[in-house]
Amino acid sequence: WTDVQPNDIRWEHKLVVVLVGLPARGKSFIAYKLVNFLCWGSTRAEIFNAGKMRRVIMKDGSKSTSDFFDSSNNQGFQKRERIA
Repeated sequence: WTDVQPNDIRWEHKLVVVLVGLPARGKSFIAYKLVNFLCWGSTRAEIFNAGKMRRVIMKDGSKSTSDFFDSSNNQGFQKRERIA
């Protein structure tokens, strides 16, 4: 990267940053700060929250439990595939 100048960089490809970790550890905070920084630098960025998408898909009002992620749960598997 030492020989690359800022004007030489072409944003032809997309970059995906995935933040994973324990709940309430600052993933959303870091994501929003990163998006703000990238947008400040004229780079289009957006946040996709899989948890919010899961809640929209499961709009029947039920809370998702660990059974939702169980590999033997066919209904949960179909919903996870719809989200992906």
